[in-house]
Amino acid sequence: MSIYITAANNGDTTFGQDAIAFTRQKSLERLTPQTFCIFDFEYAYDWDGYDAYRHADNAAGEYNCKWPFHHAVAGAWALITYPPGGSQPLVHNVSVFDARTNDEVEMVRAFFSLLDRHPGAVPVGWGTECKEMPTLRRTAATHGLVLPKMLRDSHPHSRDRIDLSNVLKGQGHFVHMPEYAHAVGIPAKPMASKAIGKAVEHGQWDEVREQVLADVFTTAIIANRHMISTARVSADVHASDATIFAELAAAWPQSRWLNLHNRGWDVHRREKGVGYTALAA
Repeated sequence: MSIYITAANNGDTTFGQDAIAFTRQKSLERLTPQTFCIFDFEYAYDWDGYDAYRHADNAAGEYNCKWPFHHAVAGAWALITYPPGGSQPLVHNVSVFDARTNDEVEMVRAFFSLLDRHPGAVPVGWGTECKEMPTLRRTAATHGLVLPKMLRDSHPHSRDRIDLSNVLKGQGHFVHMPEYAHAVGIPAKPMASKAIGKAVEHGQWDEVREQVLADVFTTAIIANRHMISTARVSADVHASDATIFAELAAAWPQSRWLNLHNRGWDVHRREKGVGYTALAA
């Protein structure tokens, strides 16, 4: 006879409730924290190298500078750890790089080093299987770097990492991250996607830095909601959104877009009237 039936037969439900709480606590103790690495890079295009290829291969009719000629000039990432049974995650190891202080190899090496130190972290991005992963593999092969284990499987649906653009659409049409974000009321991209290339060309590094960190923020919020809705993690979605926002905004306090008291998400949600929940300052 189960302890729950025994308690009910005696007319005492307290024992049954205590047993349920005890069992839940033991279950949580057996679970391990889930960590995700949200990441993004911005790129400069090697047009000289691409033009040399076109001339050498007589590709005069083609003018599409593809990923082998894209070189990282800014990068940002953050680890988000969900403790079992917690209401919100821990955001840590937030890093932002740009070409003023680090070249492509140094940025990629720093990113690889983070993943090597946290082998259980699952890399998460948007469209990363189309852009970041090919360029990371090329950079590693060109400069003698060793890919972290979660980046070695080249299958676009590898279980070692998550490309949210693939996971969310299923058999639906591909959509851009700001397209999805605007549809669900999440802020995205301080500057238009097509404008970032000009900012890179003109050396507007503060704007580039803000953009790459903003992309990590938007990706992190989308990922947070996806992980909770698919029961991959357990957390309160509003508390988690607020924690992620506050921690990433603190990483670049000069950003008017990211700053909570200026162009913050709180203001955005109030303006748009989308699921408004006030965020604590």
